[in-house]
Amino acid sequence: MDGLVHSPRQVKSRYVYPADIPIDLEINRMASTEETKALVEICDSLTWERSLSGKLLAGWLVVSPVCGILKWRPHIWICGPAGSGKTTIMEDVIGRALGSMSLRVDSNTTEAGIRQELGHDARPVLFDEAEAEDERHFNRMRAIINLARGSSAGASIVKGTTGGDAQKYILRSTFCFSSINTSITEFADETRISRLTLAKPSKKTEEEYQHWDNHYANLKKQIATTMKPDFAAALFCRSIKYLDVLQANVETFVDAAAVVLRDRRAADQVGTLLGGLYLCYSNRRVDRDKAIEWIEKQSDWSWHTAIASKQDDEKVIEHLATARVRIGTNEHTLGELISACINKDDLRHDAEKELGRLGIKVESADYEDNQPARVLVANSSRPLRQLLKSSPYQTDYPHILRSIEGSETQGVTYFSTGLKSRGTWIPFSIFGDQETEVWET
Repeated sequence: MDGLVHSPRQVKSRYVYPADIPIDLEINRMASTEETKALVEICDSLTWERSLSGKLLAGWLVVSPVCGILKWRPHIWICGPAGSGKTTIMEDVIGRALGSMSLRVDSNTTEAGIRQELGHDARPVLFDEAEAEDERHFNRMRAIINLARGSSAGASIVKGTTGGDAQKYILRSTFCFSSINTSITEFADETRISRLTLAKPSKKTEEEYQHWDNHYANLKKQIATTMKPDFAAALFCRSIKYLDVLQANVETFVDAAAVVLRDRRAADQVGTLLGGLYLCYSNRRVDRDKAIEWIEKQSDWSWHTAIASKQDDEKVIEHLATARVRIGTNEHTLGELISACINKDDLRHDAEKELGRLGIKVESADYEDNQPARVLVANSSRPLRQLLKSSPYQTDYPHILRSIEGSETQGVTYFSTGLKSRGTWIPFSIFGDQETEVWET
């Protein structure tokens, strides 16, 4: 406090700081700019598919030890094929940079376990082997990703107990996941988790194999030289020492990213990481114009943010179009059946009957009235909800469909025996298909 070390008992404050198990970080020195620049070089030296990944990783390492003070907590997901270097990153880079400050879990860890272990602590969480190999593991990972989602903005979770007293958890952690494939399925998660993808190095020839061996040996040497046992404490000390500068630069980069990316959520994610990255190069406040200029020079932001990701309406259409149903001995997607009705091919009669059972009607284009082809989807249809049961849109799909440009509401309509419902008209063009009939006909 004020540049001096104090015992918490000496601090005059209206707040109470309960004692807990001490984190083994002996803060004897602060990491120098030369050391943090070397950290960026180490992160850049990994075999990324995209050049920005290493720099974003370095930024995440700087802000994560002080994640409790951030307005927005960014998460990262390191993915790549076996042998691409995920273990080296998690153990030798992230592990050494964060030390005992982080909570390290893997494999069968549950959401409740992470939440209870964190309690009120704001600590980075490292989740290794975050695979979703089957439905059980997928559901477990969904719960953990939801925990990370709430942590981004600092959510509070209240749980009931058998004793009748509620238990409150305050989420303020950054998360780092590592796996071969990601389990990110929802747009809300894509805006909060930056994918950092590793490419497996080519070792097809003896020359390539030798080149990789030399590169890896040099990387290990650089890690050992830069990231010594006290590096985590020194990096933490640097973030604390320049906390006011870090917060100001995060805010500047967020504003700059909003200008360049034209997406506030993406700006929160990227800007926070860049604020951490800038502290690796300088302990001064960054100029806003300089921040904008640097962001504009980068060309592949869409790989690390959700600005190029599918929105919820696109995902609902994708789920519907690719859902499979059986007619007789043949299996078809809903998209194929809808196209058959529009284009009036041999499957049209059976397609109309099957779609009606599901709660879907198709209307071909009316060229005299200048009316393009469109599709009516029932707002309340148990068969449709069943088709969407593995998606997050099972119950809310009508609301999402109504957000599609060109959609129209429809009163109660008969679809098939026993199925009458209000509906939503959506343009056939939203399915990305074209009618075979030409306008002139």
